[in-house]
Amino acid sequence: MDEYIRAQVEIQGDTDVYGIYRLKESFEAMNCHVEYALGLLNGIAIFMVLWMDKSGLGPKFVELVLANLEC
Repeated sequence: MDEYIRAQVEIQGDTDVYGIYRLKESFEAMNCHVEYALGLLNGIAIFMVLWMDKSGLGPKFVELVLANLEC
């Protein structure tokens, strides 16, 4: 998915396949439980992150990124 986005938008820097792992580590460093998923569905790339405080208090968050692979 990263390569597709970089083909459509000018981004300075190299492709970084470890960015998702660092994202997860940064949430965990803030005492959050994190789950993520990557997938493809009908020509759309999907990246979903769910996170919440490990204490169980407070809201649960869902972040979603979609990229149309057919454009």
